[in-house]
Amino acid sequence: MRLIHPKGQQVIRKSLWDTLWIAGPGICLWLALRWIAPINTVPSASMEPTIKAGSRVLVNRLYYRGEVNPERGDVVVFDSGFRMDREPVMFTKRVVAIPGDRVAIISGELLVNNRAIAEDYATVSNDDFAEVTIPEGHYFLMGDNRNNSYDSRFLGVISRSQIEGRVSRLLSFDKSFFASPNQSDG
Repeated sequence: MRLIHPKGQQVIRKSLWDTLWIAGPGICLWLALRWIAPINTVPSASMEPTIKAGSRVLVNRLYYRGEVNPERGDVVVFDSGFRMDREPVMFTKRVVAIPGDRVAIISGELLVNNRAIAEDYATVSNDDFAEVTIPEGHYFLMGDNRNNSYDSRFLGVISRSQIEGRVSRLLSFDKSFFASPNQSDG
């Protein structure tokens, strides 16, 4: 005994197909933005002038998978160790030193391995910072706005496991729309 008329089955099948056709891409996009390439808001001025306060950035969580590690100049998003409503507070900063490097700030100048680093993207720091050597598996991260950034100078070195991903694009509605903040991307 049939409960649904063949025409009714056909209508139901077509409706399900139409629903999947419409909702499927949206679900895939939601999953991608949630797990692979989330969009984060930079809440403070710590990365200015490169990234303005309130800007949104697209984070590539797959970039550092496998053998690829953060490099000097990369802009990354990492778990700060702070929590808000049990959720991790994510910070956006630039990698200035990698494992094995020695980093210091003397008279406002960033020194990595005793060499001054040209930083046309950053503001000059008013404070000195004594030299530290970066241990294996850790990174020294700083905001581009050196005088307004809570970064490795205060947090200490950041472990590789805290780094969530590399900022791949700025999502702002000005001339920098979809630009990359990373030095290696040009």
